[in-house]
Amino acid sequence: MKNFAREKLIVSADDFGKSRRANENILSLVRAGRIDRVAVLVDGDIKDAEVAELLNSGVKLDIHLNLKKFKARSDEPRSVFTRGVLFLWYYFLKNNTNIREEWEAQVEKFISAFGRKPDGLNSHQYIHFFPPYFSAALELADEYKISYFRFGKIGISKNMNYVSAILRWLRKKDVPGFEKFSFDSSDFLASYDWVKNFPRFLEELPPGKTELVFHPEREEEFEAINKYFRN
Repeated sequence: MKNFAREKLIVSADDFGKSRRANENILSLVRAGRIDRVAVLVDGDIKDAEVAELLNSGVKLDIHLNLKKFKARSDEPRSVFTRGVLFLWYYFLKNNTNIREEWEAQVEKFISAFGRKPDGLNSHQYIHFFPPYFSAALELADEYKISYFRFGKIGISKNMNYVSAILRWLRKKDVPGFEKFSFDSSDFLASYDWVKNFPRFLEELPPGKTELVFHPEREEEFEAINKYFRN
């Protein structure tokens, strides 16, 4: 299928470092030139050879911020409700960590591993949209001169699912903080797992750029990138 404007998309692969499968699938896509950005979990399983390959590929490398006590796992529950409950439990009952310090340590670890600062900043399960954490993410991106920030200057793509609806609601609260800075971002943000009819989504891309997020450790999403984004 080629009747969509590829230049209107930024294809991002999340969760590099989450598992061996995630790393292998993402590197396969990088070699094929099918993705534009890779989001790296610096506390994950990443080998020196993989770091070197990513650096040599020329793909944009973003830091994928995570909560240490809510660490990404290859077997984490897929239910959004379950993940939401666990996150709120962590935030209200177990949150005794300075999130700014925790995330700064992750940025420093990225710099140590890759020998340079990240090209962009985002987070596992979009937790940087959570208003109590949003300002910390903005401050870090500004301090480290990270130019690209996952947000969506115009908004979250509509007519998706309840995850995108929650993010649209959170985003409204975050807009005033985002507008104080001059970060680069896509015009719109979407994720493959929000989309009910993917061919139709591609045919109806809005004007501007849409960052489209994939999780290639999931075989369905890996296969979708190979199917729709052939050279």
